[in-house]
This record gives sequence, structure tokens and C-alpha cells, in this order.
Amino acid sequence: MRYTLESMDSQLTGLVEWPVVTELKLGIVQSLGLLLGANILATHVMWLRDSEGKRRQARYFLITNQGGGLTGEGYCLFSQYHQGHSQTRLVRVAICDHKRQGYSTVEEQRRGWHKAKCTECGLDMSVDSGD
Repeated sequence: MRYTLESMDSQLTGLVEWPVVTELKLGIVQSLGLLLGANILATHVMWLRDSEGKRRQARYFLITNQGGGLTGEGYCLFSQYHQGHSQTRLVRVAICDHKRQGYSTVEEQRRGWHKAKCTECGLDMSVDSGD
């Protein structure tokens, strides 16, 4: 399985909800630190369909793997009005709650090649840590 912006279009444009959404209770400084410290691809302003079924403008920060491909998960930053005040929220979104299964030989692991895939969606989760 390979994730692309096109394959995630229905989630990124807010036409459908993300299957996995986890609210992060972080302050703005911690949120920015998290976003800046990850392997991410920042998107233009797009849309999020929230748990109430409303479309909201959102900025996505999509996680990339070692090869630069998308993993189908990321973070979403958006504002929501609550009791007359605007609240900025950060949520973790994902198409799949990846479950990693390794299948490298002992010799491959010694050389730093750790082959793995997601048992749920088949995403290649291999890592080459080098010799």
C-alpha cells in the first residue's frame, strides 16, 4: 500500500471523516515543537470533517517515512469556536492505526535492514539504519 495526496483526497478535503482521530492536549509551544520535530509534509489550508460532521478549515502536517512517502497519518491544526471563543486544536489523524510486523532475517538486521509492513493496510514500514 502506498499513500499519496490523491489517495487521501477525500479526508484532506473534508468529504469524509478520518478513521482514526486522537485529540492531543498540548499547549501551542508543545504543539509547534511536535510539528517541527517530525518528518512531515505541510499542506496548504484544506478541510477537516469533525466529529460533529462540520467541515472546518485546517492545516495538515502529514508524516513521511524514511523514503519520503506518506504514511497515511499526520497532525491537523484547526480552530473551533466554543462558547464564543476561538480555540486552536491539534489532533492526530490516520487512515490506519498501523500495526508493525517485522520479517527481516537475522543477517539483514545485523546490516541495519529492518523490513516490516503494517498488518492492517500493508504499508511498507521498512527502515534502513545503515551499516
